[in-house]
Amino acid sequence: MQTMICEVCLKSDILCNVCQGRLDGGEISKTEVDVSKFLYNLSDKIKGLKDIRLRKVIDSGVLLLIAGRGDAARLVGKSGSVVKTLAKQFNKSIRVVEEAEDLKKFAQDLISPTVIVGINTLYTPEGEIYKIRIPIGQKVYISPENFSEIIESLYNRRAELIVEG
Repeated sequence: MQTMICEVCLKSDILCNVCQGRLDGGEISKTEVDVSKFLYNLSDKIKGLKDIRLRKVIDSGVLLLIAGRGDAARLVGKSGSVVKTLAKQFNKSIRVVEEAEDLKKFAQDLISPTVIVGINTLYTPEGEIYKIRIPIGQKVYISPENFSEIIESLYNRRAELIVEG
């Protein structure tokens, strides 16, 4: 299992100096540590979890889990068993999204069922900024700040979620 913390930390109750430094520095969150450890412990019962790659966990009203390519189905579990267990443990709705090679596909999966109206690329001296436009009045499960953070951490690109109306 690949997560944001090392395997030693997954097995123990405390974090090593490196993982603790990443937590203190804001590179990873307490929620990511808790979800990673919970999934690791659950992998003893559900063997399919041993091979997953958990890229990021974001708590934005719902618990958003970003899985590696091809790992979303295993993270959801048979008949949603893993997601149901996570929802009960963390008392939140769970949403699993798989990372994608294409930024547009990932952005659409991330804000689904909201549809993307368009994507504009703004060229600045600091680099490109992607403006992902969505219609007003549709429910979005993620805040624009979290959306930007996810895109930047996974794709190393700046992106903004713009609500049009």
